[in-house]
Amino acid sequence: MGRASVISGLLLVSAIAVDAQQLAAGQKETVDPRLLEKVLRVPGATTRAHAAVIDPNSQRRRAEEGVMVDLGAVRARAGGAGEIRVVRENQNVEAPAGQDEVALRRGDVLAVRRPEGAQPTVSPEGVTVTTSQTILYALDSSQRARELGLVHRTAGLHWQSERARFTGELLVGLMDRENPQATGPLGVKIPVQLLAAPKSINPEALELDSIGDFKAVNIDIEYPDSPFRVQLISRIDLDLPPADLQVFRPQLQLTTASTIQGLGVQESDVTVTGVNTSLPPGQTLTLDLENGWLADRNVTVRQDGTASTRLRSNWLGQGTLRVVAPSMYQADPRTIQFTIPVRFIGATLFGGMLGGFIFVYMLKGKESRRKRSHTWDWIAGVIIGFGVTTMAYAGMKLPEFIPMPAALTGEVAPFALSFICAAAGTTLINAIVGQTKSS
Repeated sequence: MGRASVISGLLLVSAIAVDAQQLAAGQKETVDPRLLEKVLRVPGATTRAHAAVIDPNSQRRRAEEGVMVDLGAVRARAGGAGEIRVVRENQNVEAPAGQDEVALRRGDVLAVRRPEGAQPTVSPEGVTVTTSQTILYALDSSQRARELGLVHRTAGLHWQSERARFTGELLVGLMDRENPQATGPLGVKIPVQLLAAPKSINPEALELDSIGDFKAVNIDIEYPDSPFRVQLISRIDLDLPPADLQVFRPQLQLTTASTIQGLGVQESDVTVTGVNTSLPPGQTLTLDLENGWLADRNVTVRQDGTASTRLRSNWLGQGTLRVVAPSMYQADPRTIQFTIPVRFIGATLFGGMLGGFIFVYMLKGKESRRKRSHTWDWIAGVIIGFGVTTMAYAGMKLPEFIPMPAALTGEVAPFALSFICAAAGTTLINAIVGQTKSS
């Protein structure tokens, strides 16, 4: 052996010793993999997952064939993986079924489909994070195999009153499954196309070529469904979960009585106000009442930012009040119980019976010579009093000579109206009957 060979050998051993000391001391992050393969014959991977899937006996062919991946270890790590594909330039280049290992070269992606589906998680800040169920293996810029997952994040769509539209962002990127905080360039571009309502997203296609670097997709739409769905499509990851963005609509509050008398007897005021938004004056809101009557379905917002109308039942049971338009608003429906109007019925019947009795009694006192039964006069008076009062509460227009209370509220109003109408009806019947008999 010549002097030059001895010197070269000493320099090589010295370089290896220096690299080993620096790596142990944490002063050097990476070691030249070619040097380690040539001398130590160890894999270039530095983590447990990489060591599990990279075959240490195949590192001699790394420079020519790429990193050899142990498919058995891949399946075990994926929990019983299904389809395994190698994608090169967005095309399937080989089907590794039945093989024990496969070469992963720069620009290749090994896609491993896991049996379980993707489950979105919601952070305390309200951000929804969804990771694809497919595991991706690719080489980064330093030729190190990385275990990756396609991830998208969103905080939902929020109402922008100055633009009268819902806006938000969808972040799409690649995450290192072993170290979610890791960043760095990747040696391959992974294309992702996005599909949603026309002209609602920008851009509509992405190329992901960096780990931990999320790319933003802007969303701008006037009337989104809830949730607003964005489909993600990629030839490399066939199981990309869709992004379902929660739509945070401005909240409205409906204020009205929870219980009123049914059969159209009682009315209740309805007020609409904003909870986390200000209603612009002049805006029209559309309400709907199931099993009931609304004075106005379309209400206009006043200068104080509120809108109002009146409701009434048309039968018994319950009615549901909702805001149906515009669709950018959301309001919890109100349920109103329509009860049997016992107090109304009692007050009306009592007033009619009393009014009819008083006038019948007066008539009987005036008739001294001939005796005639006034029972039917009294019954007719009660029926007239009850019927006219019911008609008044149902909203029917009565003759002008009937004295109507200013407000049809409480029990005094139906009692008084029924009393007057029964007395007047009894008097009218007696007058008609008397004239008939005298003729």
